[in-house]
Amino acid sequence: MSYFTECWRTTVADKISGCPGIFQTEDGPITVIGTAEGNVVAFGADGSTLWRDYVGGDVHGWPVDIKIGEQSTLAIGDDQGCLHLFSLAGEKLWTASLGTGTVGWEDTAGITPWNSISQIFGAGDAVLVVTDRAGQVTMFDAGGEIVWQAHVSAGGVG
Repeated sequence: MSYFTECWRTTVADKISGCPGIFQTEDGPITVIGTAEGNVVAFGADGSTLWRDYVGGDVHGWPVDIKIGEQSTLAIGDDQGCLHLFSLAGEKLWTASLGTGTVGWEDTAGITPWNSISQIFGAGDAVLVVTDRAGQVTMFDAGGEIVWQAHVSAGGVG
């Protein structure tokens, strides 16, 4: 007994390093992935590649739907400590650096699948908050500017 029916399958030349994100558009759903080679790739409902953008670092965070006003956008981070915001049509709206930090063998405030990007509502100009592997919590406004940033250490927030 089969519970699922395969809708499409495609081959991606890059190594897929993150989990997919599904976003609803007027033209139907799109699936967005990040790759180890630094690409963000979007696929249409039929599996065709809609757009691809090179961002530089290994993109292994989850793509997240972020509402900026009435516009749906997608946010995704990379292992170089950058957060990228795209329109669902693939236009890069902004890239912001989380800065640097040190955590054991890491020397950048990179975003991994175990970190989080979340929408914020009712916090003035702030629209999203990000955690990173260096122990930082960063809040951004709609334009990609840092509203505030704190470092969480074993002794508390600093």
